[in-house]
Amino acid sequence: MARLLLALSLLSVVQAWAPSSPLLPARADLRAAASEVQEVIERGEKPSGVAVPCPTEDVEIVRLGEPISVEDVTCEDGEAIFEYWMRMTVQGEQTQEYFSKLMKEAKKNANFPGFKKGQIPPYARPQMVYFCLEEAINTGMLNALDSASVKPLEGENAKAEILEDIKALSKTYKPGSPFTFTAELRAMQAVDGAAALSVSDAAVMDTEVVEPTEEDVASTKVREAIASLDSSLTKDELAEIAKALKQA
Repeated sequence: MARLLLALSLLSVVQAWAPSSPLLPARADLRAAASEVQEVIERGEKPSGVAVPCPTEDVEIVRLGEPISVEDVTCEDGEAIFEYWMRMTVQGEQTQEYFSKLMKEAKKNANFPGFKKGQIPPYARPQMVYFCLEEAINTGMLNALDSASVKPLEGENAKAEILEDIKALSKTYKPGSPFTFTAELRAMQAVDGAAALSVSDAAVMDTEVVEPTEEDVASTKVREAIASLDSSLTKDELAEIAKALKQA
């Protein structure tokens, strides 16, 4: 029963604050990557691909592989969908701002059993920190991608995945200090004509070549022969010559 009451109390806080974000599902668990991916992250490595210029500080974005097609998503002319890898450091003042806003709303709406209304018990703090980190990640990613002229797909189509274990981080993280995260997602970007070709575009280009028939060749030869004749001939005389050439 205590766990259920805690969940309901946290829900009331979240519904009141509810910062919206179209990139990651609101209040959904951020998926942790497999152990081998974590090892790559710890080594500070990044995948190979096309580096995407980003004016936002402390952000790296890499475009991975060739264009992909996503069902029910249409690109504008000159745009294509790719998978992206990005690493970003969120500054401490930003997380402090998000955390302060969350705690302010919590004091207005929180109602934890055994505590005064608006009081946040110590055991609920890690969940509040998690909400703060999630909002910092969502907002940071959206702002960075926008500054790089990269448009993330909406909802599940984005396939956005945070590679670090944010829930584990929330247990020790102190709002007001910087933190770095790594993400993968699908997004849309304006590219040159060659890169913008999708699978369907390539299929249109791969059309069957139709060989000319003997009749087509004969007609072409007739036109060429007539064109080489004296221009003073009448239409009837040219018609007779064309008939004779076809019968030859």
